[in-house]
Amino acid sequence: MAKRVLSSTLFINNDSIQQFKSITLLVIMITVFISITGCEQSQRKVKFANERHVHLIEKSKIPASFFKRKTIYPLVVNSYSFVEISEWFNDESILYLKDENGVSYLQKYHLFSGTDTLFFEIKDPILEVMANNDYSLFAIKVIPINGPSPLYIVDKEGQVQFTFDEIGEEFELIWNNYDSNELIVASYTSDWIPQLYQIHVSDQKVHKLPLMQGFVQWIGKNDVAYLDWDDAGLSYFAPLYTYDIKHAEQKLWLNDIIAMFSLGDNLLLTISVEETSDKHSLYTFFDINSRNVVSTMKVPILNTYSSQWWIPFHVYDKLTNDFFYFKPYYADNIIDYEEGYQLISYNIKTKEQHVVTEVNEQYPVKLSPSGKWLLYGQRKEQLVDLSNKSVVTLVEL
Repeated sequence: MAKRVLSSTLFINNDSIQQFKSITLLVIMITVFISITGCEQSQRKVKFANERHVHLIEKSKIPASFFKRKTIYPLVVNSYSFVEISEWFNDESILYLKDENGVSYLQKYHLFSGTDTLFFEIKDPILEVMANNDYSLFAIKVIPINGPSPLYIVDKEGQVQFTFDEIGEEFELIWNNYDSNELIVASYTSDWIPQLYQIHVSDQKVHKLPLMQGFVQWIGKNDVAYLDWDDAGLSYFAPLYTYDIKHAEQKLWLNDIIAMFSLGDNLLLTISVEETSDKHSLYTFFDINSRNVVSTMKVPILNTYSSQWWIPFHVYDKLTNDFFYFKPYYADNIIDYEEGYQLISYNIKTKEQHVVTEVNEQYPVKLSPSGKWLLYGQRKEQLVDLSNKSVVTLVEL
């Protein structure tokens, strides 16, 4: 497999994805086996939100001054069963995951009342929960001990609206930023060859796409973008193509791109370098409709000395045009770098940058629907108030 332009955090090559998923699966399997030792494996069972369990626990409050007008109740959990905060449910509630006795529970927790409600339950490990663009649907990736990995699409009530269980053991999903009922699932064969499926949830339709690249991004209601890697080559760079699904037409847009991400709101971010010896990556924000450059900025490179290209975790707020990312203080070798990171907000319209906070490690971030708060941390257990740049621990173990 060719060496690809990649990131040690967000944008990695196929070999690295396989290795990461194998490790993740092994950890999950060990956890599940410990919890069900001596018991025969149960048949897969899904329980939905119609069987409600609501918990109101007396909890200490985080001062109202942190959120200016509202008081937040920290999430009190069992340290042995808590897995992570998985996703925002809406601007006041989160979905968090816990495992108990081999059962995965996805709970809905209201931050300002402390109400804890069962949202979804299944007797298999849940790997990931991902909301669509308007938080009306949630994709739930499950990793069973044996067999293919099913995908469940549930609504706001936790009711399954679509199930796709013939995708294989490895897959990625990409929600359409321009159509909340549509997503692409990139499934991988045992030889790590991708097969793309276009799914329309409300119509219950599945359509195979004739593309041989697993990482695609939506750039319109019927259009995607992808990097056309040469499997025989060792370059970090690839040409960027667009593909019109409706008319089955592809067009070359850009050359020598390292990575690209659709930000929604008709914006595409590409990552490149002006010279191979550069110590900074070039981040270019394009208007998808006009293909004009909206803004550019540079980010120090942490060299991996491998087939991976380091790209920091990031998220975009289309309401304010702010791009949040973790910025190292200087370019360095990723193994030796120990200086921490600044969480930066960069406005792609005004080109102004502000430091939100400083952290020792960078972790994935989840922006609330209103853009007021960020979930951050290894298990997304930290909450950042973007209005006053305060950080608080949301989870009490």
